[in-house]
Amino acid sequence: MLSSSHAEWVLARFVGQEQSATLIGDLLEQRTERGAWWFWRSFSRLLLAVAWRPVVGFVAAVVMSATAYNALMTRIMGMWVTTAVQTTMLAAMAAWFIAVYAGARYGLRDVLSHVAGVAATLFTISVVLWPYPMALQSAAAVALSVAFVFIVMRSHRAAIGTLLATGVVFFAGFSLMAYSSDAYVRHVLHIKHLGSPELQQNPSIEYVNLGLQLFGEAVTAIVCAKLHRRFVLGRDQELIAIK
Repeated sequence: MLSSSHAEWVLARFVGQEQSATLIGDLLEQRTERGAWWFWRSFSRLLLAVAWRPVVGFVAAVVMSATAYNALMTRIMGMWVTTAVQTTMLAAMAAWFIAVYAGARYGLRDVLSHVAGVAATLFTISVVLWPYPMALQSAAAVALSVAFVFIVMRSHRAAIGTLLATGVVFFAGFSLMAYSSDAYVRHVLHIKHLGSPELQQNPSIEYVNLGLQLFGEAVTAIVCAKLHRRFVLGRDQELIAIK
Protein backbone atom coordinates (compact mmCIF):
# COMPACT_ATOMS: atom_id res chain seq x y z
CA MET A 1 0.00 0.00 0.00
CA LEU A 2 1.24 3.48 -0.81
CA SER A 3 2.48 5.62 2.06
CA SER A 4 3.30 9.30 2.45
CA SER A 5 6.98 8.50 1.82
CA HIS A 6 6.06 7.11 -1.61
CA ALA A 7 4.03 10.23 -2.34
CA GLU A 8 6.94 12.42 -1.29
CA TRP A 9 9.35 10.48 -3.54
CA VAL A 10 7.05 10.78 -6.58
CA LEU A 11 6.49 14.50 -6.02
CA ALA A 12 10.24 15.05 -5.60
CA ARG A 13 10.77 13.93 -9.22
CA PHE A 14 9.11 17.19 -10.28
CA VAL A 15 9.76 19.81 -7.57
CA GLY A 16 12.87 18.59 -5.76
CA GLN A 17 13.31 16.83 -2.42
CA GLU A 18 13.11 19.93 -0.23
CA GLN A 19 9.93 21.32 -1.75
CA SER A 20 8.36 17.87 -1.85
CA ALA A 21 8.97 17.34 1.85
CA THR A 22 7.42 20.73 2.61
CA LEU A 23 4.31 20.12 0.51
CA ILE A 24 3.71 16.58 1.80
CA GLY A 25 4.27 17.84 5.35
CA ASP A 26 1.52 20.43 4.87
CA LEU A 27 -0.86 17.72 3.66
CA LEU A 28 0.04 15.40 6.55
CA GLU A 29 -0.76 18.11 9.08
CA GLN A 30 -4.35 18.15 7.84
CA ARG A 31 -4.64 14.40 7.26
CA THR A 32 -5.54 13.71 10.89
CA GLU A 33 -8.62 15.92 10.69
CA ARG A 34 -9.69 15.31 7.09
CA GLY A 35 -8.74 11.66 6.62
CA ALA A 36 -6.73 9.51 4.23
CA TRP A 37 -9.16 9.92 1.34
CA TRP A 38 -8.73 13.72 1.45
CA PHE A 39 -4.94 13.33 1.63
CA TRP A 40 -4.69 11.18 -1.49
CA ARG A 41 -7.22 13.28 -3.38
CA SER A 42 -5.26 16.43 -2.56
CA PHE A 43 -1.98 14.74 -3.45
CA SER A 44 -3.39 13.67 -6.83
CA ARG A 45 -4.45 17.24 -7.63
CA LEU A 46 -1.06 18.54 -6.53
CA LEU A 47 0.80 15.97 -8.61
CA LEU A 48 -1.28 16.78 -11.68
CA ALA A 49 -0.60 20.50 -11.17
CA VAL A 50 3.17 20.05 -11.08
CA ALA A 51 3.53 17.19 -13.58
CA TRP A 52 1.62 18.37 -16.65
CA ARG A 53 4.19 20.94 -17.72
CA PRO A 54 7.18 18.52 -17.64
CA VAL A 55 5.21 15.87 -19.54
CA VAL A 56 3.96 18.30 -22.20
CA GLY A 57 7.42 19.86 -22.40
CA PHE A 58 9.09 16.51 -22.95
CA VAL A 59 6.66 15.44 -25.68
CA ALA A 60 6.97 18.81 -27.43
CA ALA A 61 10.78 18.70 -27.16
CA VAL A 62 10.93 15.19 -28.66
CA VAL A 63 8.73 16.27 -31.57
CA MET A 64 10.74 19.46 -32.13
CA SER A 65 14.06 17.63 -32.03
CA ALA A 66 12.83 15.04 -34.55
CA THR A 67 11.43 17.78 -36.79
CA ALA A 68 14.74 19.65 -36.73
CA TYR A 69 16.61 16.44 -37.54
CA ASN A 70 14.39 15.62 -40.52
CA ALA A 71 14.49 19.18 -41.85
CA LEU A 72 18.27 19.44 -41.58
CA MET A 73 18.82 15.99 -43.06
CA THR A 74 16.72 17.05 -46.04
CA ARG A 75 18.76 20.23 -46.31
CA ILE A 76 22.16 18.52 -46.36
CA MET A 77 21.05 15.74 -48.69
CA GLY A 78 23.46 15.66 -51.61
CA MET A 79 26.15 17.58 -49.71
CA TRP A 80 29.53 16.26 -48.70
CA VAL A 81 28.71 15.66 -45.05
CA THR A 82 31.73 16.18 -42.82
CA THR A 83 32.08 15.57 -39.11
CA ALA A 84 31.72 19.31 -38.53
CA VAL A 85 28.36 19.35 -40.33
CA GLN A 86 27.10 16.37 -38.34
CA THR A 87 28.26 17.91 -35.06
CA THR A 88 26.57 21.24 -35.85
CA MET A 89 23.36 19.42 -36.78
CA LEU A 90 23.38 17.49 -33.50
CA ALA A 91 24.05 20.73 -31.63
CA ALA A 92 20.99 22.25 -33.30
CA MET A 93 18.87 19.23 -32.31
CA ALA A 94 20.08 19.43 -28.71
CA ALA A 95 19.48 23.18 -28.49
CA TRP A 96 15.96 22.89 -29.94
CA PHE A 97 15.17 20.08 -27.50
CA ILE A 98 16.35 22.14 -24.51
CA ALA A 99 14.69 25.36 -25.70
CA VAL A 100 11.28 23.75 -26.16
CA TYR A 101 11.49 21.69 -22.96
CA ALA A 102 12.54 24.66 -20.84
CA GLY A 103 10.01 26.97 -22.46
CA ALA A 104 7.12 24.55 -21.88
CA ARG A 105 8.14 23.56 -18.36
CA TYR A 106 9.30 26.89 -16.94
CA GLY A 107 7.55 29.41 -19.16
CA LEU A 108 8.54 31.48 -22.16
CA ARG A 109 10.25 34.05 -19.93
CA ASP A 110 12.73 31.48 -18.68
CA VAL A 111 16.32 32.51 -19.39
CA LEU A 112 17.41 28.98 -20.34
CA SER A 113 14.72 28.76 -23.02
CA HIS A 114 15.96 32.12 -24.40
CA VAL A 115 19.62 31.09 -24.50
CA ALA A 116 18.85 27.65 -25.96
CA GLY A 117 16.48 29.17 -28.51
CA VAL A 118 19.12 31.60 -29.75
CA ALA A 119 21.71 28.80 -29.89
CA ALA A 120 19.30 26.53 -31.78
CA THR A 121 18.57 29.26 -34.32
CA LEU A 122 22.26 29.97 -34.90
CA PHE A 123 23.18 26.30 -35.25
CA THR A 124 20.31 25.76 -37.68
CA ILE A 125 21.33 28.75 -39.78
CA SER A 126 24.90 27.46 -39.81
CA VAL A 127 23.81 24.12 -41.27
CA VAL A 128 21.64 25.83 -43.87
CA LEU A 129 24.47 28.17 -44.89
CA TRP A 130 27.19 25.50 -44.85
CA PRO A 131 27.52 25.36 -48.68
CA TYR A 132 28.10 29.14 -48.74
CA PRO A 133 31.43 29.89 -46.99
CA MET A 134 31.08 33.69 -46.90
CA ALA A 135 27.58 33.57 -45.43
CA LEU A 136 28.70 30.89 -43.00
CA GLN A 137 31.57 33.08 -41.78
CA SER A 138 29.13 35.94 -41.20
CA ALA A 139 26.82 33.64 -39.24
CA ALA A 140 29.79 32.42 -37.17
CA ALA A 141 30.74 36.03 -36.38
CA VAL A 142 27.19 36.76 -35.24
CA ALA A 143 27.17 33.59 -33.13
CA LEU A 144 30.42 34.56 -31.40
CA SER A 145 29.10 38.05 -30.74
CA VAL A 146 25.89 36.70 -29.20
CA ALA A 147 27.85 34.20 -27.10
CA PHE A 148 30.10 37.00 -25.82
CA VAL A 149 27.09 39.12 -24.86
CA PHE A 150 25.50 36.21 -22.99
CA ILE A 151 28.73 35.48 -21.12
CA VAL A 152 29.10 39.11 -20.09
CA MET A 153 25.52 39.19 -18.76
CA ARG A 154 25.72 37.67 -15.29
CA SER A 155 22.05 36.63 -15.36
CA HIS A 156 22.74 34.38 -18.36
CA ARG A 157 25.89 32.62 -17.17
CA ALA A 158 24.08 29.90 -15.23
CA ALA A 159 21.80 29.28 -18.19
CA ILE A 160 24.80 28.95 -20.54
CA GLY A 161 26.43 26.43 -18.20
CA THR A 162 23.17 24.48 -17.95
CA LEU A 163 22.80 24.51 -21.73
CA LEU A 164 26.35 23.25 -22.28
CA ALA A 165 26.10 20.50 -19.64
CA THR A 166 22.71 19.33 -20.89
CA GLY A 167 23.98 19.45 -24.46
CA VAL A 168 26.86 17.14 -23.52
CA VAL A 169 24.34 14.68 -22.05
CA PHE A 170 22.30 14.87 -25.27
CA PHE A 171 25.42 14.15 -27.35
CA ALA A 172 26.37 11.26 -25.08
CA GLY A 173 22.86 9.81 -25.33
CA PHE A 174 22.87 10.09 -29.11
CA SER A 175 26.29 8.41 -29.32
CA LEU A 176 25.16 5.61 -27.00
CA MET A 177 22.02 5.15 -29.09
CA ALA A 178 24.06 4.83 -32.29
CA TYR A 179 26.47 2.35 -30.68
CA SER A 180 23.68 0.25 -29.11
CA SER A 181 21.68 0.23 -32.34
CA ASP A 182 24.71 -0.92 -34.32
CA ALA A 183 25.45 -3.61 -31.73
CA TYR A 184 21.84 -4.84 -31.92
CA VAL A 185 21.98 -5.07 -35.71
CA ARG A 186 25.38 -6.77 -35.86
CA HIS A 187 25.37 -9.06 -32.81
CA VAL A 188 21.68 -9.83 -32.24
CA LEU A 189 20.28 -9.83 -35.77
CA HIS A 190 23.65 -10.74 -37.37
CA ILE A 191 23.23 -8.23 -40.21
CA LYS A 192 26.50 -7.01 -41.71
CA HIS A 193 25.12 -4.52 -44.23
CA LEU A 194 21.98 -2.61 -43.30
CA GLY A 195 19.76 -1.37 -46.13
CA SER A 196 16.10 -0.87 -46.98
CA PRO A 197 15.39 -4.62 -47.49
CA GLU A 198 16.90 -5.45 -44.08
CA LEU A 199 14.88 -2.68 -42.42
CA GLN A 200 11.66 -4.00 -43.96
CA GLN A 201 12.43 -7.55 -42.90
CA ASN A 202 13.38 -6.55 -39.35
CA PRO A 203 10.92 -3.92 -38.03
CA SER A 204 12.34 -4.44 -34.55
CA ILE A 205 15.28 -2.22 -35.57
CA GLU A 206 13.00 0.82 -35.72
CA TYR A 207 11.42 -0.06 -32.37
CA VAL A 208 14.82 -0.47 -30.72
CA ASN A 209 16.04 2.83 -32.17
CA LEU A 210 12.91 4.62 -30.97
CA GLY A 211 13.24 3.16 -27.50
CA LEU A 212 16.91 4.12 -27.26
CA GLN A 213 16.14 7.62 -28.52
CA LEU A 214 13.35 8.20 -26.00
CA PHE A 215 15.51 6.86 -23.18
CA GLY A 216 18.37 9.20 -24.07
CA GLU A 217 16.04 12.19 -24.36
CA ALA A 218 14.36 11.32 -21.05
CA VAL A 219 17.78 11.33 -19.34
CA THR A 220 18.53 14.65 -21.03
CA ALA A 221 15.28 16.14 -19.72
CA ILE A 222 15.98 14.90 -16.18
CA VAL A 223 19.49 16.37 -16.19
CA CYS A 224 18.17 19.63 -17.62
CA ALA A 225 15.55 19.90 -14.87
CA LYS A 226 18.04 19.15 -12.09
CA LEU A 227 20.63 21.64 -13.36
CA HIS A 228 17.95 24.25 -13.97
CA ARG A 229 16.62 23.87 -10.44
CA ARG A 230 20.11 23.97 -8.96
CA PHE A 231 21.71 26.81 -10.91
CA VAL A 232 19.09 28.84 -12.82
CA LEU A 233 16.21 29.06 -10.34
CA GLY A 234 16.32 30.31 -6.78
CA ARG A 235 14.72 28.18 -4.11
CA ASP A 236 11.84 30.60 -3.76
CA GLN A 237 11.14 30.34 -7.49
CA GLU A 238 10.91 26.56 -7.85
CA LEU A 239 7.18 26.26 -7.34
CA ILE A 240 6.44 29.39 -9.36
CA ALA A 241 8.15 27.87 -12.38
CA ILE A 242 5.98 24.76 -12.45
CA LYS A 243 2.58 26.26 -11.64
